[in-house]
Amino acid sequence: MDFVKTSNRIIVDEAVLAKNDSKRFLGELNSKGSIIRGITFGNNQGQSVQSSMDLQISGRLSKDVTVLASISDHNLPIQADGYTQTLEEFDKIYMQLNIKDKSILRAGHLDLVDSKNYFAKYQRRSMGLQFQTQFGTDNKTFVDVSAGVARSEFHRIRFQGIEGNQGPYRLTGKNGEQFITLISGSEQVFIDGILMKRGENQDYIINYNTGEVTFTSFRPIFQQNFITISFNYANRNYSRYLFTGKVEHQREKLKLGLNWFMENDNKNAPLALNLSKEDEQILADAGNDLNLMYAPSGVVAEYDVNKILYSLVQNPNGNYYEFSTDATQTLYQVSFTYFGANLGDYKLTQTTNNGRVFEYVGANLGDYRAVRKLPSPQKAQVYTLNSEYLLKDGKIGADISLSNYDINLFSSKDSDQNLGYAARIFGNKTFTKNSWKGTPSFEYQYIDKQFHILDRINDVEFSRDFNLGTGI
Repeated sequence: MDFVKTSNRIIVDEAVLAKNDSKRFLGELNSKGSIIRGITFGNNQGQSVQSSMDLQISGRLSKDVTVLASISDHNLPIQADGYTQTLEEFDKIYMQLNIKDKSILRAGHLDLVDSKNYFAKYQRRSMGLQFQTQFGTDNKTFVDVSAGVARSEFHRIRFQGIEGNQGPYRLTGKNGEQFITLISGSEQVFIDGILMKRGENQDYIINYNTGEVTFTSFRPIFQQNFITISFNYANRNYSRYLFTGKVEHQREKLKLGLNWFMENDNKNAPLALNLSKEDEQILADAGNDLNLMYAPSGVVAEYDVNKILYSLVQNPNGNYYEFSTDATQTLYQVSFTYFGANLGDYKLTQTTNNGRVFEYVGANLGDYRAVRKLPSPQKAQVYTLNSEYLLKDGKIGADISLSNYDINLFSSKDSDQNLGYAARIFGNKTFTKNSWKGTPSFEYQYIDKQFHILDRINDVEFSRDFNLGTGI
């Protein structure tokens, strides 16, 4: 720093005065957040430490680029050299770059929603990248593409309420999984077609860890109520990749669009599964028949007083398992799957501290079977073309969609059932005569029975209103 002294006054030469502040390197960034530590202890329990972190960053990186980022983690490990090791351990990671007010680049946990595409509406969450941009001023072209790893699987269930039973009602997975973990905030709960609100002072509360929904006293449940719940839940069977995108071109009177949705399981990369060669062969022979995707569950195990074990009883009409504590016999550890009343061979007889005991009661006389469900890798692809032309006081349009849905990638059987299609044409026009005005409209749609619907197309109570067997 240079100084010039004249008549008891110091003048600083600003040309050589420089300060290396953070703005020179990081731009105009603003950050805020918090880190919380908590300790729990008691005379009848061990000590535990909880922690949470929230960090938000926003600001301008350059003249044309602004950034918005959020990181939250409510399960930080507190130990020597402890840190969150992988991205999946964070509750939320999100970063968005706005480029020249025309393009957006997002990275991290993405909420992918398309509610405008008639035949391919969906709601998914993924971990990946999303890019949006726009071209042109008068004739506009909009592009939106994303690629990532799916964090969840979508499912929708519908059931009738139990008189006076406010819950909890347990949600199950697509393959009948009894214990699932829901993605926070992904659920939509309808009673007789009316969307409910979550909260203790609203209509319902939900436990995302156990997948249970309980209705509050503000919304009493009656037998005539039909409850529809759509949700996303964590599925750790296979690695699942998700690719979505759309290209829309808009002119003065014409709109054209191309949309695609691709959700594929990697059959060679199971996560929580341990499939043997025999299991893969069962899936290969099953084709698209879900009733054939079961494997025997008995595994030879050493005698252990703390385990529920069974012996295999030879019978001319069919072998079956019997509870045994005889250490001299060959014992098996068996898992049982619930099929429904009079659809199984075993019944639950007692519950002990070590587990539940099942007894063989005869073919189709029980509720359980000594088998385990084999989840199959799936593929869902939907492509849609849509168009709309504006008339004077009206419009006409058309939608064409093609789906490729394979529920078992291990098998090439029943491949002729994978493809399906759907189409729709619509239009309306307003006519005015003196003080009278009318708007006749028409719509015709055809949905092939093999067409795979990602999410609900019509109203929640559409099938009930028109006395149909299944809702779409």
